[in-house]
Amino acid sequence: MNKLNEYEQLVSKYISYKRAEGLQETTLGDLSGRLKMMGRECGITCILDIEAKAIAGWFSQIAEPERDGEKSKRSARTRLLLWKYGHGFMAWLVMRGDIPDNPIDDAPRPKNTKRDVRRKRRAFSIPELTNLFKIASLRPLAEYGKMRLIGSRNKAQWDANPLTIDNIDFYADHCRECLARNPKELRRKEIDGRKWYLIWKTLLLTGLRWGELRRLEVRDVILGENARIELNADLSKNGNEANIPLNKELEAELSLWILDRKLTGQDRLFTMPEKGMKRFNYDARAAGIAVKDERGRGIDIHSLRRTFGTLLVRAGVNAKVTQTAMRHSDIRMTMDIYASCETSEVYGAVDRLPSFVPTIKTEEPMRQPIVNQDAANAKPSGLTAEEEMILAIYRNRRQS
Repeated sequence: MNKLNEYEQLVSKYISYKRAEGLQETTLGDLSGRLKMMGRECGITCILDIEAKAIAGWFSQIAEPERDGEKSKRSARTRLLLWKYGHGFMAWLVMRGDIPDNPIDDAPRPKNTKRDVRRKRRAFSIPELTNLFKIASLRPLAEYGKMRLIGSRNKAQWDANPLTIDNIDFYADHCRECLARNPKELRRKEIDGRKWYLIWKTLLLTGLRWGELRRLEVRDVILGENARIELNADLSKNGNEANIPLNKELEAELSLWILDRKLTGQDRLFTMPEKGMKRFNYDARAAGIAVKDERGRGIDIHSLRRTFGTLLVRAGVNAKVTQTAMRHSDIRMTMDIYASCETSEVYGAVDRLPSFVPTIKTEEPMRQPIVNQDAANAKPSGLTAEEEMILAIYRNRRQS
């Protein structure tokens, strides 16, 4: 086992220092990883390796969104986090007396985090969500039925007949026929599909993050009057406790799930892997959901949370209430990032503005201008006797 060098030992002590300040474990893990990466890329193994020129030069490079005509591999947000984490760590070393000055003070601070967004997400449409939930429910059944029809799990044969929203019912029905004499196995597959359907639906209708839902216990789900999820501070991303209301439909489904699975107390609400993108990608692909739309916006698990905020805004929910439901400290994040809207919605919104066209009484359309002498001698129609007299005087003056 490799021993930690002096720099990594200092990073570990800094992590313990920040943990004592109450920083969340997820943030601490990110902080530790980025500081160690900075040490590797700057060649820092001990205190003596911390040179202002080298570190400032490295930060100058990562601060540039483009270098030699190529776009930086790090997003603007990543570059800003590296600067913040590095600056804080070096300030801590100065406070301890390990180094005289902060070498990152003169390094350029990365900007334009909104203009350089690498992961552009969009919200799901209602038809997409309907298909996603159906795929999640039937996938365990359909995969078994498909395997029995194909006769093997040969990758070439398997990929040649992918599951889609059009054929999943057929494969699921074939599974039921094959397992008609094995009800226990059939029920196991149905429960697995029901679990994934509820996972996607709970993420959508509560705005929970994957890591938060993964660690949620049955005792955190309060059913009955004022049904809600009580999110403990150690589970939430921002380290604050939160009460997340459950709508009646989701409450009923979670209640049946807990009852059927005989879950109690400290049992996890769902048995979930550490990461769920692989399963999500399978379901999204089978549901016919495009990975990216024509504007380059993609979808992932976090898009369910984005859709939660978007649906609240579209339903006319007050902005402050939406912010509270999303558990954001800054309402600008709620409105700018999660409460997205399509251009068609903007057109519909401006069409609902009141009319401001004034009612003005008008006479006949404007007469055509005189363009030649013949036209000048012509008698315009619709003139009053007074107007004809004025026109005659005007013509006599021109002729004289």
